[in-house]
Amino acid sequence: MATATVRPDLLRRSTPSLGTYLGALVSAALLSALAMGGAAAWTGARGQRAALEAGLQDTARALVLAIDAEISGRIAALTVLAGPRVQPEAGQDVIFEGTRPIAGGFFKLTET
Repeated sequence: MATATVRPDLLRRSTPSLGTYLGALVSAALLSALAMGGAAAWTGARGQRAALEAGLQDTARALVLAIDAEISGRIAALTVLAGPRVQPEAGQDVIFEGTRPIAGGFFKLTET
């Protein structure tokens, strides 16, 4: 009967070493940590973008209110200016009755 001899160098190559197992374990841990970090960064960026958009909408609302108040004030001023007129004498500027309280009749419009 023949006996089979196993060469030790072939036996050593067929089984992974402890270093290989440790390398695979470290790689798995690093890849999972990298994936979790990427997911956290993505979620944080989405939240930050939502907060920025909400802030921009609030700013737009504030600007709309400020512009609306400015336009309302201008309309009120123009309503006063469009009030009853004092009939001018020949060759004089038309002076609006509502302008007398405002800067002593500073605003004058010429009728053409």
